[in-house]
Amino acid sequence: MGSHTDVVVVGAGAAGISAAYTLIGKGLEVIVVEATERIGGRCWTDLETFGVPYDVGAHWLHYGDRNFFLEYGKNNGFDLYPDARNFSLYKQNQRQPNGFSAIQNSHDEYWSAIQQAIDSNHDISVADATASLSSERISDFIYGPWIIGKEIHEFSVFEFSGPLGDSDWFCRQGFGTIVSHYGAKVPVSLKTKVNSIDWSGDRLKVKTNRGIIGTRAVIVTVSTGTLSGGGIQFSPNLPIAKQEAFHAVSMGCYEHVVLQFTEDSCLRQPDSYIIRMPDSTREGFGALANICNSGLTFCDIGGNLARELIPRGEEACIDYALGELVEIFGSSIRKNFIKGTASAWLEHPYTLGSYASAEPGAFQMRTTLNEPVAERIFFAGEACHSSMWATVAGAYASGQEVATKVSHSLR
Repeated sequence: MGSHTDVVVVGAGAAGISAAYTLIGKGLEVIVVEATERIGGRCWTDLETFGVPYDVGAHWLHYGDRNFFLEYGKNNGFDLYPDARNFSLYKQNQRQPNGFSAIQNSHDEYWSAIQQAIDSNHDISVADATASLSSERISDFIYGPWIIGKEIHEFSVFEFSGPLGDSDWFCRQGFGTIVSHYGAKVPVSLKTKVNSIDWSGDRLKVKTNRGIIGTRAVIVTVSTGTLSGGGIQFSPNLPIAKQEAFHAVSMGCYEHVVLQFTEDSCLRQPDSYIIRMPDSTREGFGALANICNSGLTFCDIGGNLARELIPRGEEACIDYALGELVEIFGSSIRKNFIKGTASAWLEHPYTLGSYASAEPGAFQMRTTLNEPVAERIFFAGEACHSSMWATVAGAYASGQEVATKVSHSLR
């Protein structure tokens, strides 16, 4: 730990790593501090639990045509391949014909209703924009809890992803492995938690559990959950609008419940999506079976269901996910079950959620979130990116963009 530097970067996820590389490339002295014992942030591959790569956080390489990590992975020997989008749609335990077409039609109907609100510049909830649509609402589940990690009344229509088009990719070694490989040469002070940032004097003072760092500027890349929860104290307090932005671009709750099955399980087709439609008695259910042909199945939970299950513990999450698969495929699937685990980003003290989206009426607050304070405190991360929010690609791009702004301000 040095006592003085040009820039302190808080957080060594994709945004922090890309910011550090950009600043170093422009000849600035940088110290990167990370509260946990590893780099990568919410993009982390566990190699021990199942003996095969398991992405505890981000798994999909979204925005394949714009995702830095896709090209980086290809150039560095990683095994990457596109998502074939092989969907099976179930109504109760009956597989429906033309599953992907039904999902596409539901999406198109959704997008048409939402586009009307966007064209009218009405920053309302997705629930309000789609209130008049048909009763069989597959997209309520898919584009709410299963993708955004929130219920559809909890986020703005401007956060809707739009027409299906951008390609997604998978990495057999795990997305987190690519990010950690990319960041391996960045000098990071691990297990270094920032408690407060004092910007009252000529130089900022970043106070950590390992000492104080004097700096000309700081880039904060931690989650809006951490910021809204007071995980870092600022002295003097940040402007009210900035504090409001931390709360308005709020964290969703999206978790992987991961089940491992034997090779003779009915879940043999790699990277196949299983969607069970919601009905009057049950919420929707979604899974990605046999990810990367590893024997692991992601049974992802989000929104209210995740908020209910995560505090009850890992076993409750596993029981729920396995029970849903039994409902669809029958009790014989239990004999193929080996073991399971579940992420808990909702309870992680340095995230307090999975990724951020703007609440109804608050879409413009992302611009406020991205604005620097006194040209000395800057913010970056997935929550800050204007179009690729909630993704690792967006976090990387945000870090790079903000670091460029910092370098200009320090000239």
